[in-house]
Amino acid sequence: MANTWPAKYIENNEIKTMAGDDLLYKCKTIKFNKAISFQGYPNGDSCHYKTKYKLDHIETLIRGTLRYSGFPFIMRSLCRIGLFLKEPISKFI
Repeated sequence: MANTWPAKYIENNEIKTMAGDDLLYKCKTIKFNKAISFQGYPNGDSCHYKTKYKLDHIETLIRGTLRYSGFPFIMRSLCRIGLFLKEPISKFI
């Protein structure tokens, strides 16, 4: 599941990393207008885009995902009950 993979990004000219397990807990609210807001979190490795797209003057570069508000809470809950485990849960099988 992509939102459990680690993220790497540039913030204020510093390379930062975030463990995949933390992504859904450290979402930021992004407001587009008074009626619509989303929750966003970084994903994948954003750092190589700075060179690829010649963005050397950019101090912050975060490739991310935007989800409707409430999505991270729901996904965290599903993860906690084991829905996205890679191994089978023997007591339920």
